[in-house]
Amino acid sequence: MNSPLSPLARPLPLSRWFALACLLLTFSPVGRVAAHPVAQGAIELSLQPGRALVTACVTEEEMLVSFAHSGAGETDPLAQHGRYLLRHLQLFQGVSVLPGTLLSATQRPGAALPAVYQFEFHPANATALTLRQDVLREFDFAPGNPWEASYLVRIEREGSPAENGRLLTAREPLIVAWQSPLADTANSPNVFAAFFRHGWHHIMGGYDHLLFMCALVLAARGLWGLAKVVTVFTAAHTLTIILAVKGWVHVPSGIVEPMIAGSIVLAALITVIRPQRARESGQLALAFGFGLFHGLGFAGGLLDVLQTQPGTSVATAIAGFALGVEAGHQAVALPLFCLLLLGRRWTAKTESRARLYSPSLRLASGAVSLAGMFYLAAALRASTP
Repeated sequence: MNSPLSPLARPLPLSRWFALACLLLTFSPVGRVAAHPVAQGAIELSLQPGRALVTACVTEEEMLVSFAHSGAGETDPLAQHGRYLLRHLQLFQGVSVLPGTLLSATQRPGAALPAVYQFEFHPANATALTLRQDVLREFDFAPGNPWEASYLVRIEREGSPAENGRLLTAREPLIVAWQSPLADTANSPNVFAAFFRHGWHHIMGGYDHLLFMCALVLAARGLWGLAKVVTVFTAAHTLTIILAVKGWVHVPSGIVEPMIAGSIVLAALITVIRPQRARESGQLALAFGFGLFHGLGFAGGLLDVLQTQPGTSVATAIAGFALGVEAGHQAVALPLFCLLLLGRRWTAKTESRARLYSPSLRLASGAVSLAGMFYLAAALRASTP
């Protein structure tokens, strides 16, 4: 007579094996986080009579990416990246770009941001300046997934307190007045808002996120179930940001991005092969596992950058980013779910239409899985030395 397996002897479902692997890899102390294409640095903008000095502290990763993709025969990556930054880090007055001069390029061996560049600009007058950058945006980490650089900016004006916590990304330039702003504009609200927007764009600009959201929506049984799985993802994302910022989590860069792509494939395939299984707790496990790995990408150099500006709150930055991520998830997931619900109701009106619903759902999930496989192949190529 066959006896039922004990709970310990039963094989784990595939989704739970994936979640277990995520936990083991996430908390293994091997290597530094250097995956998901975000390089973080710091900038100090000093406004002085007749000139503006820009001091940029950048990661070794940012230098190596631009050096590897340049195709030039340059043997000095420090000097090469200085010239590259001068082209891609621009200061405008009105509609005119100000010509800049590279004053110095120095290295600080062992520092979190080892390369330091100083540039000098000469504005025509004391009207507002606009700082823009498109650093690394022309280089793809994987097809359709370009590198991105972000900088935490400190602004110094003669006779005024420093203004900390301004965030400069390729999407959002900084407008800088020569006069010091009111005291409360340089504190927590500005930092929170900047990182909230950064979290929002982090979702809207990443097709890996969009694909995974599609997989979750296609597997969702109801609105409450969808809200739970999206919130679980955000919670896991925030957890690894906090752990990595504290220096407690290290994962090799060659693991993070392929695991993100693999989770897209797995989440969609479950809906194709076993749609009922996709609507159970396995989706929560997948969302949690995916969130653990994706949080590592943003967290890589966040603490190092924030430590360059003591007045900037780490907790405020993380809270703003996490809420921006959650808002982005819901903004993607809810409209998709409403479209799916409309389709479900339309097909339920007649028997002939009803036969179309399940095959259409599986076909859409299959398309998401194929896109995830394409991303997985690209991520594996990019992660291979």
